[in-house]
Amino acid sequence: MSGPKRVVLITGCSSGIGRETALLAARAGFTTIATARDPGRLAGEPFEARRMDVTDEESIAGCLAGVIADHGRLDAVVNNAGVANTFTSVETAGMAPFRAGFEVNLFGVVAVTRAALPLLRATGGRVVTVGSTRGLIGQPFNEAYSAAKFAVEGFLESLAPMAAATGVRVVLVEPGPVLGTAFGANAGVTRESLLAEAGPYTEALTDYLDQVARGGHPGAQTGRDVAEVLLRALTDEAPPFRIMTSDWGTEYARTKLADPSGAAVLAMTRSLLLPHTLDLHRRAVLRTVALVDAIGDEQWKQPTPCAEWTLAELVEHMTRENRGFAAAVRGERMSAAGWDTPIGADLRAEHASSADEVIASFAGESALARTVWLPAIRDGITLPAREALGFHLLDAVAHGWDVAAATGRPFDADDDTLAAVRAVAESDVPDGPRRRRPGATFAPAVAVPDDAPGLDRLLAFLGRDPGFRSARSPGSPFRGPR
Repeated sequence: MSGPKRVVLITGCSSGIGRETALLAARAGFTTIATARDPGRLAGEPFEARRMDVTDEESIAGCLAGVIADHGRLDAVVNNAGVANTFTSVETAGMAPFRAGFEVNLFGVVAVTRAALPLLRATGGRVVTVGSTRGLIGQPFNEAYSAAKFAVEGFLESLAPMAAATGVRVVLVEPGPVLGTAFGANAGVTRESLLAEAGPYTEALTDYLDQVARGGHPGAQTGRDVAEVLLRALTDEAPPFRIMTSDWGTEYARTKLADPSGAAVLAMTRSLLLPHTLDLHRRAVLRTVALVDAIGDEQWKQPTPCAEWTLAELVEHMTRENRGFAAAVRGERMSAAGWDTPIGADLRAEHASSADEVIASFAGESALARTVWLPAIRDGITLPAREALGFHLLDAVAHGWDVAAATGRPFDADDDTLAAVRAVAESDVPDGPRRRRPGATFAPAVAVPDDAPGLDRLLAFLGRDPGFRSARSPGSPFRGPR
């Protein structure tokens, strides 16, 4: 499509994608009708502003009648108007806000398209609609928005061949996250307002919001970026039905289209609800695997910061802890003796296998919603799996450093990990009389300068000497478990 007299009508032009698309279309030579519920917000721009409420059929009909009266034709419609999700879950919020989202995001698209089709047939025009990657893969805590966008996909896929038979092309443009728009701000949603109504989903929502805050918005684009793709959908001679606006979006779509069972998609979206501690834990455990794998055959009898254990005995302990925590998180209830299982001769392989097992157990579906029994801690305790995750993270970091110190290797831990482990330590293994008892898990804290590095301060709090270096000369190769 080209030519200065072509007429395009764009909905939802108050901000973001809609406004940017109207500006680009006007500069490209289109007679551009930019619509909004409050057209006064569009004054002074190089396009024609008109009022349209996509949830009101009379408003739609009146706007289109005015366009035909003034310009005599309509060559394209861009369905852009939309609203963000305004609530946590339909369970806690009820049906009213769910239906309100559908009125704009689905029925608005249907109503505008329905009213415009007779006019577009007269010009061989096209319907261009802004979809969303959320219409390909549902986003947690976005039930209404994702469901409406899924429905838009189905509506337009069904309509496209019918419309094509009468000379009208249908194009669906799929952006991912879009920055610099009032789309989300217009919803009046805050972290506090969402959490206030989250009910049974409060913990999962907190983890989700924290993850979004940490990770930002992968694949994010500006409204202008998306508008440029929409302009191509208006001007290219034969655009495809679906256009992803970024390489990120294309890869995201492939995840859905290549996953007929839905398992990969659900694994991806479920990961959005997992606590940051789970990722820290995975990295800490894998770090121990690398350290154990690097132990030389001549080093197995080296002393460690755990004074009663050689390096071989420490790795055996770490392996048993991994297996015991894994079993507990799977819901298995065993005695402390059950954790003292035999370890095979290849300590490196045994430890690596146990590490994979404990990582997989904590990452299992609904694992963190369970209550677990840990018989080897404080003569046996029952606690939420999320707290057990913190305990095991502490264990992995402390013993990872033990191995590094005993073998003379460097040990690095990022600030997030140090902060998480310190919080667990201060809450669950505070310094005090308990640490002076025989068989205590941690020795009393030792003194270090206030300006010592964060890792040194953590180690000292856990009763370890940050300056520990193995003093024993290498002994003979270790030949098997003790």
